[in-house]
Amino acid sequence: MRVVIIGASHAGISAAKQLKGVDPSIEVVLIERTHSLAYLASTLHLVLAERLDDLKEGHQTSINELITLGIHVMLDTQVVEIEAKTHQLRFSSLEGSSETLTYDKLILAMGSTQPNIPIELEAGEITTYKSYKEATQALKEFEQVDQVAIIGAGLIGLELADALKEKKEVVLIDRMNDVLFRYFDVELTQMIKRHLTKQTRMYLGETIQTIVQDTQTGTQEIVLTGQTIQTQAIVYAVNPRPSIELVKDFLEITSDGTIRTDAYLRTSEPDIYAIGDLISLPFKNTQETSYIPLLSNAITTGLVAAQNIAFDNQLICPSVQRTVVSSFFDLHVASTGITQEEAPYYGISSFAYTKTFSPKSYLAKTDSPFVTLKLVYTKETNQLIGGQLLTNSSHYIEWIDLISLAINQETTISELAVMDFYFQPLFNEPIHPISQVALDILATQQHT
Repeated sequence: MRVVIIGASHAGISAAKQLKGVDPSIEVVLIERTHSLAYLASTLHLVLAERLDDLKEGHQTSINELITLGIHVMLDTQVVEIEAKTHQLRFSSLEGSSETLTYDKLILAMGSTQPNIPIELEAGEITTYKSYKEATQALKEFEQVDQVAIIGAGLIGLELADALKEKKEVVLIDRMNDVLFRYFDVELTQMIKRHLTKQTRMYLGETIQTIVQDTQTGTQEIVLTGQTIQTQAIVYAVNPRPSIELVKDFLEITSDGTIRTDAYLRTSEPDIYAIGDLISLPFKNTQETSYIPLLSNAITTGLVAAQNIAFDNQLICPSVQRTVVSSFFDLHVASTGITQEEAPYYGISSFAYTKTFSPKSYLAKTDSPFVTLKLVYTKETNQLIGGQLLTNSSHYIEWIDLISLAINQETTISELAVMDFYFQPLFNEPIHPISQVALDILATQQHT
């Protein structure tokens, strides 16, 4: 059997490796239009912050590793047409030659790209850095400027602002009224913004009217609703959109612009699978799918598609909790599941409880650690549906995985209160803070 994978994204690499791992007899062909394999866009943040030396360290695999596994890798190769009925695709190389390749199963893993900028430009320039090539150019640009304006105050924008803050004057702009939209409720975003405002300027709830190049000063003017900002560089740091141009005319596309798939990740053409940033996934505790372009989801969907091709569709793609972790401005933040603010949009009546701890641990590297923990749960059944965490010590950030697992298992607050967590005085306290919050919730309910 020949399986062709279009796109050496993280999802595509995951599928290719898994196919060869479970059945070495499968012929796996991996086609990538660039010369880059599975590049981490956040590598630029680490290089700017001098935590990594070179952008090349952002590649998560090498062509030699894939060849050793028996994967046929075709770089600098563009698929220009897919004929689903005949199981053929046509591709072209850099030299311009055009060839045809047949497949038994096809996996679409083209990933995502930055969306078109919905801003009127008057000779202005916008920087993006999702690909290795774009990041290389962005790094050169940042070396030549002292002022940077970042459009987007989500995880991407805040991480970039943190990486630039020591050497550049940074401005954050977002059309939403708060930072980290979708991931955190207002109690935690207020705490985050107090840290941000010490080292950067923020313009929230602002709509950009136009961007104008000032030819005399070499700067760019960002015209907002009621004011103008001058800067030397502008970065577009918003969530990407699926790259569906190749298939949008013959596959079913959902209303959010992703490729429609079934529970096994098959598209409307049953021998074509779609994975990674191309698809929406079932969002736990809702009746809806959601576009959640995270690397963890890319890898998982790659594994699921590979397993289903190798073993005739036995593995259902799981629902996800939208679990994220990030670090910026001396804070570590994490979120999973549904926030209290968005619960009504899914028809869920919820309560929430927030508490700040000063946990004791001999291994915590921070002198005065704190953890702010918020749990979101349903009114009717006390089922845990969301959690948020904010801390100044990375020692506690992995608690979010425990909360994610509890949400996945539909754990109630009562069950969480007496969960079997370990105790070892070198690491923690007798009652785990997650259980303590659950106990506090139960105590509150007894008095209402």
